[in-house]
Amino acid sequence: MLKLVAGLMAVPVAVGTAVVAPGVLMVDVKEGGARGHHLVLPVPLLAAHAAAAIVPAERTRIPIDGEARKYLPVAREVLASLAKAPDCELVRVEEHDELVVVSKHGDHLEVEVDDHGEHVSVKLPLSLALEAMPDDEGRVSVTNIVGALQAARFTKLVDVDSKSGERVSVTLW
Repeated sequence: MLKLVAGLMAVPVAVGTAVVAPGVLMVDVKEGGARGHHLVLPVPLLAAHAAAAIVPAERTRIPIDGEARKYLPVAREVLASLAKAPDCELVRVEEHDELVVVSKHGDHLEVEVDDHGEHVSVKLPLSLALEAMPDDEGRVSVTNIVGALQAARFTKLVDVDSKSGERVSVTLW
């Protein structure tokens, strides 16, 4: 009987492991105030891979005008160079109760904004930015973007805190 129970338990554990192993994108939204709602939405990257596989190729095209298209190689080169560069602060803007800092830490481009008690933090993996760049014909590979997300696991991509207590975070586990 014990072997039967163990066998029956092994199936959901194996399925759960297969679904979660590639990673999970956690979207956490909390409304401010005592009666605010709290929503946590886990999105397994396995589901994103499956969805990416069925997206028709013509739906992955982004229309880019000729003027912008000629700068795509330069944008790719800048991102690739930034990925190889040492950690540094790229931009800092300070005014009364406002601060904006754009920096490169490890393999992430980070943007921190503090504005009158509200805070926004974005960490963009440079590998993800490179995969999201359209090719010279304006095509984006959704499958490559999802793959790059897997390489960015254990990263808090977005964190937003408002004065009213509202909070949004997007974390890749």
